[in-house]
Amino acid sequence: MEIIHQLVFKSREEPKLFQFLESTGIKFKAVKLPDNSGLYVSAQIEESNPAWSSMSRFIDKENILHSFETIFSEREILDAEWLRVVNVFEHGYPQPENEWIKKPNNYGEFCASCGVFKQTKPYYIFKEPTLGKNKFMSLIWTGDSLFTVPEVIEALKNNQIKGIEVWEVMIHKSKQPARSIFQIFIPEITAPSLLDKESLAKSTCSGCGVTKYEYHRYGKMFYKQNGIPQGVDIVRTHEWFGSGHLAYREILISNRLAKIIIDSKWKGLRMKVVQLIM
Repeated sequence: MEIIHQLVFKSREEPKLFQFLESTGIKFKAVKLPDNSGLYVSAQIEESNPAWSSMSRFIDKENILHSFETIFSEREILDAEWLRVVNVFEHGYPQPENEWIKKPNNYGEFCASCGVFKQTKPYYIFKEPTLGKNKFMSLIWTGDSLFTVPEVIEALKNNQIKGIEVWEVMIHKSKQPARSIFQIFIPEITAPSLLDKESLAKSTCSGCGVTKYEYHRYGKMFYKQNGIPQGVDIVRTHEWFGSGHLAYREILISNRLAKIIIDSKWKGLRMKVVQLIM
């Protein structure tokens, strides 16, 4: 497990940070801003890097905003009983784009205050998507939506993966099903089982009363083992996550499905370890 921190900034706005990076020898990339007023800088550092201790102190002292993420090794993933999957390829918006975010046409229940929803109909998209080397994708704004190509659907069926429904995705203009992708709809929901929720920031919606937790970025997710339904390979959490108007349930997959994804070299997802507790 490796915690990777990412910093992106303009040198004119964070001169102390830029000087610090230069003085410590931490690798960074920099390009000139169009108006020649400075540099656009990006730097990435792992917590295992000996320079992280001084970087951490500097970030805390100067209150530097940055992002970070936990990356698990393939061995850690293969040894885990259950994993959390994260979409890493977003492509396009649900349609009609100028109306959907305020009034989603495929949700039977929707809270306009926090974004909590229940999907009852297929998504509409602008056109057939181009996934490149990816086998999975999501739509911008849609949280836990998961789409894939016919090749993957066929493989999941052949391997008797349990817990999925295959839904069509509709082309907005033609009102015809897309040929290149399908939605993997996940009907199974866990029992309330999140164990590390006290370490996560949270907010409760004044409109619907649902509590949402912040995105898991640091380390493992801890979850009750008996909260996961038996006999399935993919589920969504009872708990909701996100901020503002974005709401989603985390997608959890079995070790069996994770092995298929790795063995097949399917791209578009990142897998993170879930620590199950009795």
